[in-house]
Amino acid sequence: MPLFPVALSLMASFLSSVSVLGVPTEIFYNGAIYWVGAFSAFLFIPFTVHFILPVLYNAGLSSAFEYLEMRFNKLVRIIGCLVFQLQMILYMAVVLYAPALALNQVMGIDMLVSILVIGLVCTFYTAIGGLKAVMWTDAFQMIIVFAGLMTLIIKATIEVGGIAKVFEKASAGGKLEIDNFDPSPMVRHTVWTLILGGFMTALTVYGGNQAMVQRYVSMKNLRGAQTYLIPYLVMDVLGNAYGVPGLFVACIFSASLSTVSSGVNALALVFMTDIFKPIYKKITLTEVNESKATVYSKVVALLYGLLTIGLAFLSQYFGTLILQISLSIFGMVGGPLLALFVMALFFPCINSLGATVGMICSLTFSFWLAIGTIASRPSPPTYACPVDTNTTLTNYTTHWTTNYTTLSTTTALYNSSTDIENIQVAAAEKTGLQTFYSISYLWYSTLAVLVAVSVALLVSCFSGGTKKKPVDRRLLSPLYLWIASLANTYNSTDLEMHILNKTDSKQGSVDKINGTINENGANTYKYSRKDYAVSF
Repeated sequence: MPLFPVALSLMASFLSSVSVLGVPTEIFYNGAIYWVGAFSAFLFIPFTVHFILPVLYNAGLSSAFEYLEMRFNKLVRIIGCLVFQLQMILYMAVVLYAPALALNQVMGIDMLVSILVIGLVCTFYTAIGGLKAVMWTDAFQMIIVFAGLMTLIIKATIEVGGIAKVFEKASAGGKLEIDNFDPSPMVRHTVWTLILGGFMTALTVYGGNQAMVQRYVSMKNLRGAQTYLIPYLVMDVLGNAYGVPGLFVACIFSASLSTVSSGVNALALVFMTDIFKPIYKKITLTEVNESKATVYSKVVALLYGLLTIGLAFLSQYFGTLILQISLSIFGMVGGPLLALFVMALFFPCINSLGATVGMICSLTFSFWLAIGTIASRPSPPTYACPVDTNTTLTNYTTHWTTNYTTLSTTTALYNSSTDIENIQVAAAEKTGLQTFYSISYLWYSTLAVLVAVSVALLVSCFSGGTKKKPVDRRLLSPLYLWIASLANTYNSTDLEMHILNKTDSKQGSVDKINGTINENGANTYKYSRKDYAVSF
């Protein structure tokens, strides 16, 4: 695939309706400090490009979980595959629900009808067209999203009275305070939480998510792979602007379609590659016919789409800020999944048993933290920024309730009894667990990785490490190889195998049998498994 559609598709995959709707709402409640999180991109993008992508790209795999089998064993691969499916199904349900709520407010369309229409349209073209159709439609939809957002920003700024007036009002409301350097992880948003916690949360998307990995490997070469509250505002302030509400609907619709289509396609590919084909081969002792595999893949994509639609109907009862729900999902489920890749890439001393136990413990910890946070959440909440809930603009009045069925504005994505956010409770003593449960949702991924790695190291230490199954160094991150080179524990040419792009062809297909790296007719580097392995 060319660079341009791949780059736009990468952005579209997780720049969803959740972002379009949720980020403005988040800033409305908790201030502009949220945007400090953008600086985490200066960490996670180079980290992914230089320390994760080369290994996955050079392996030439269609599924990122094949790499986990090469590094550990089939059980770890299956566990990773199942966890990924859980993550994406939950996330896509939220993504599908968000635009349905917006369309209900902007156009008066019933939410159930909106969910069905968006879900069925997306499922249909994803099942029929496959990855190429998804990527090209993502690129087109991303252009619509940009156009819609720019129009809204420009028009809203003019309506308010100019940029200076916007900043004046924001400052008066206390929403421009971005210098909170409190080191406490219990504070919802601080500079450290947004940059460091945001770094780990972003890695769950860009470093270990199949929806992104399959786009990386679709590039022709490694160099190319490395380069690449609102609804209320629309109707209340911009409702009389010709075409703006319609453009907003197209923007939300496109943002949702791009994310759900990417997720459905990735889920279908992972199911076929990591579950169906191995089981089919084991039962029939033959490989599945490609034409049959294509048909099966389309059916699986259809089933995943229908499952997402069903869960989207339940999303209205989740009850919290929609942006936080999505990020919490990546923390609760994406964090343990990221931990698998972190252990595989950066810890050659961790064996398959350690990875399995570490993953299970990490998942258990993550869900315990999330469920405990919900169960122990006091009511009512307080906001980081002053919020006037009685403001009336034009013909709209914001009514806050604790039941989604009675919400009168799209920005009321809030349920005070179940909100998963850090709430400062005045005049109330917190127990030790309540204090722990108040930890910022942006630290979920970091904690999940730390738990997984710690447990895995301990289990691996007591189970013999990787001496019985030495690790092929080509399956390790260039960062680890560089650090190891400082200690002179391997030949420097091993590192060059990861970081040099010797040809313009797609390179680095790892032969799992004889341990060679084939470059499609170019130079072939041969090492014995014994000479090219490392064990602890």
